[in-house]
Amino acid sequence: VNKIAQATLNIVSVSTIEVGNFDLVTAGGSGPGAVNFSIVSAGTANCSIVAGKLVSTVAGTCSVRATKDASTNYTEITSATQTITVVKLNQDVAFTSTVPVYPVVNGTYDPIATASSQLPVTYSITAGLNTVCKFDTASPTRVMFLTSGICEVTAAQAGNGAFKPANNVQSIKVGSLNQSIVFSNILDKPFGTPAFLAQAASNSGLPITYSLGADTTNQACSVTSAGLVELLAEGTCELLADQAGNSSYSAR
Repeated sequence: VNKIAQATLNIVSVSTIEVGNFDLVTAGGSGPGAVNFSIVSAGTANCSIVAGKLVSTVAGTCSVRATKDASTNYTEITSATQTITVVKLNQDVAFTSTVPVYPVVNGTYDPIATASSQLPVTYSITAGLNTVCKFDTASPTRVMFLTSGICEVTAAQAGNGAFKPANNVQSIKVGSLNQSIVFSNILDKPFGTPAFLAQAASNSGLPITYSLGADTTNQACSVTSAGLVELLAEGTCELLADQAGNSSYSAR
């Protein structure tokens, strides 16, 4: 009595997989013989068989086949070659640092992010570069705030042969600095005193604008926006000193 051929053996696993380890599955064949898999071509996916699993290290293609061993009543059989397409894995990029609660001009921020692939992350400023914020030349991943506005920091991982690229964005609303004005009291002056300049200063160093206050009486004085005060009559002269602010400082 001679052994007979087995029924057709097929690899029935999906033909598109992600990079990594994958269990191959067959259907058909006959008898109790063990099924083994072998690589026909490692291909661009660099495939191998490890402990019965198909292992790929990069995206690409490879080809495999299955063999079912002979048994008491059946001869050995080999499946047709199957081409496997290996695609890249997804990855995530996440910030582990939180933006400052009150980011202001002249402040700094050190963004930190990681990729689920464990590949290195790079940083870029994708909104507000060199206007609202920039990277510190002495510490290349440190963000410096230049003016008020929106600064967007993007953490990116470019991917490789096994992982797709990914990125994440932090949006930072940078606020203005407060400023204070020092304007010392002016001693009472007699009518006829020559015109003089009011002396006020802001910690921002920005120019001061002067005007008369509502408590001025009897049109006692006049003042130019530059601070030249002229005494015109007996009465109360109230002077106001203001600073309009800019992209870095709030008005005061």
